[in-house]
Amino acid sequence: MQLAIIHYHLNRGGVSQVILNHLKSLAAPNSGLEIERVAILYGGRRAEWPEPLLDKPLPFELILIPVSDLEYDMFSETGVRDLTTSMRSLLATHGFHHDDTILHIHNHALGKNAALPDTIVELVKDGYRVLLQVHDFIEDFRPENYRHLDSVLACHDSDELSARLYPQSRGIHYAVLNRRDHHVFMKAGVASEQLHWLPNSVANFVQFPDRSEARQALGKKLEISDQQILMTYPVRGIRRKNLGEMLLLSALDPRNSVYAVTLSPLNPVEAESFARWDRLAGQLQLPCRFDTGGKAGLDYSTIVAATDCMLTTSVAEGFGMVFLEAWLAGCPLAGRNLPEITADFSAAGIGLEMLYNELRIPLLMVDQKMVRERLIDTYHLVCASYNQPPIEPVSLDRQLDQLMEEGCIDFAFLDGALQEKVIRAVAGSTRLTDNVLDANSNLNQTFQIDPDRTAGMIDRYASVVRNQFSVDSAGKQLKQVYERVYDSPGSGNIEPLPQGQAILNSFLNIRRLHPIRLETWSRSKSSTN
Repeated sequence: MQLAIIHYHLNRGGVSQVILNHLKSLAAPNSGLEIERVAILYGGRRAEWPEPLLDKPLPFELILIPVSDLEYDMFSETGVRDLTTSMRSLLATHGFHHDDTILHIHNHALGKNAALPDTIVELVKDGYRVLLQVHDFIEDFRPENYRHLDSVLACHDSDELSARLYPQSRGIHYAVLNRRDHHVFMKAGVASEQLHWLPNSVANFVQFPDRSEARQALGKKLEISDQQILMTYPVRGIRRKNLGEMLLLSALDPRNSVYAVTLSPLNPVEAESFARWDRLAGQLQLPCRFDTGGKAGLDYSTIVAATDCMLTTSVAEGFGMVFLEAWLAGCPLAGRNLPEITADFSAAGIGLEMLYNELRIPLLMVDQKMVRERLIDTYHLVCASYNQPPIEPVSLDRQLDQLMEEGCIDFAFLDGALQEKVIRAVAGSTRLTDNVLDANSNLNQTFQIDPDRTAGMIDRYASVVRNQFSVDSAGKQLKQVYERVYDSPGSGNIEPLPQGQAILNSFLNIRRLHPIRLETWSRSKSSTN
């Protein structure tokens, strides 16, 4: 068997890390999968891609093949022909033929390259068997991407677009990261025998530096004393990571703490938001550090070794790696829970004692009418972008009332400007700080790190991660999925997704609408209407 892995880039983080972990899984002695050669076809970017992957040679040949037509596109309507031709040519040139090769394609329907969905159909018609792994949904509040695909592919409605994005055939299988997404695809009509739950694996960390040495090195770079508590947010700080909430926690925290986010975004649109929160933290003299693994020049193992507690404030995740990695890093995890994502982890036996489901802000601190208007405006813009009718005003008002029960609203439902207003208010007033803390008694768990209590917690949950989400266990799951795909007949008729509208319906509701994810897009849309 041969394997061709396809993704837009191999830059550090996200899907690239998943690909790395999959390769480590396949290289494990007990994976049981006989793969002779692996190719990774990618757009050409591979910042911080490790060479070599392991300390010892891989048991299979690994080839990296740049495909310029696979890069994020520039709204070209001729891309389909170019990408299909390029992929066919490169696969054939390197000996990855349809009769012995599985194509494992990541995030094909996210709108990063409008040519990819139709290229996949053509490759399936050629006889290739395909595994489409969906990490993120374009229907999950990514309206710019959706409009781009809708325009380039010239579809008449959401069902037609879904049919193009999620083709059905005997040679096409789908993999999802969690039970939520599995349920979404089942409702949309994907056949159960061609739908696989494939959670991400978590690799064990390499041996960490000595903690005292790490704290000394980090202290010099970030101006942090040994007495301060280091709360590390180990992510690239894109908009959905909700960095404003990290600033708010730093202002609310009664301890002598420092909050640090490890990496800045590479995307210029995301970088604008990141820089904004960095400036605000500086203006208010909040104990926050930005880009500690980039600008500060600290390697990740040093940061983790020096960390007292890991943090997450994200409002949306495809998998939520930090919910597992923290325990392997020997750290407790505090911050925002995402129940639709963490339900799988809870079922496996990982507790979420130090997480909160919402961060309640008294409506007296913000203009309630303005909050309501901005949520309604954003919701209507999103519906228009997805070509969907909004729900009836009465129903929308009822849902908004539910978001504002008991005189509070979750901080995650505020746009950037209102989040900034709350942060400024809390940073400048002990009384308002107390008001927010009074409304969030569960923050006591976030702000209390008792080593005697957390040591046992870390050991228990790390054991669960190693047993159920390890590289070895992922290798066994990959083996089973690849065997199912490989045994499928190639080619065959291409059928549309039976209930494509069900995917949109699963995601587009006001309780999942977080304006911070859309603020640049919302401003630009508003200015054109």
